[in-house]
Amino acid sequence: MSSEADGPGLAALGRAIVWKFRRRQAGVRPGAHRGRFAGADGLFTDLAPILACPDPRRLDLRRSVVDPFGMPAVRRFELPTTVTVHVVVDLSASLASRGASDRHRLAALLAGAFAEAAHACGDASALAVALGSEAEFALPPGRGRERTAAFRDTVLSVRPSGTGIEGLLGIAAALPRRRTLVVLISDMELAPTDLDAVLAAFDGHALIPVWLRDSALEAVDTGTGPLPGIARMQDPETGRTALVVLGRRRVEAWRAGRERRREELHAVLASRGREAVTVLDRVQVAAFAETLARVLP
Repeated sequence: MSSEADGPGLAALGRAIVWKFRRRQAGVRPGAHRGRFAGADGLFTDLAPILACPDPRRLDLRRSVVDPFGMPAVRRFELPTTVTVHVVVDLSASLASRGASDRHRLAALLAGAFAEAAHACGDASALAVALGSEAEFALPPGRGRERTAAFRDTVLSVRPSGTGIEGLLGIAAALPRRRTLVVLISDMELAPTDLDAVLAAFDGHALIPVWLRDSALEAVDTGTGPLPGIARMQDPETGRTALVVLGRRRVEAWRAGRERRREELHAVLASRGREAVTVLDRVQVAAFAETLARVLP
């Protein structure tokens, strides 16, 4: 995925997913998001008695004059702030499995797009990748447009490998204790109990799961002939492939099992108050941005 090929698309996707939080954020650096702290300027919030907010510079003369009790009123403002978005990419071996799409490249594209969106918001961004039981903190928090390409290229340079969730748990444990924005990009080839453990580890943060799905890996291709037939099957967790003989019942059972697993994972997400932003084969920019806006806290 060269920058010449996907540069304009990467920038456009980043601009499309610029975020606005509904909840106030606790940062102290001036930025684009609603903050928890009061300031001399910013977004007007309300009026308060001067005893509750003793700042005569913000005196509202009009409201003070008409107050029936003669209590001076002052204006209160909300100081806009910034956040740090931590992009976490699950690069376990299953992400190397390819069918209708290259999910490794999709993960790289999305990592770069979130770095671009952070730059557009004035926010900082950081990148970490998990390789099964291993964790790599690839890029520390920072700012700058050059991070868009750096995030993408870093994810592309790492070969998906490993199994397990220890890497993801280690990344979660290393995050700042203060609530921050975390984007988890994964193919979600996890047991429901493992997904629940991962969500619990990120529970104190504003977590956005991005679920990379491949339609071809969720179907069974037996060629053009009638069943029974020969199909190349991939283990979703390891990415290994094997040729197997399939009858109609086995195909139906395999498809039903995959559908049941997706339903179980959705149920785990819902039980933790999370909704995944799903990417099936390719990024549909408008739909992606709409879902992202809905799931942001």
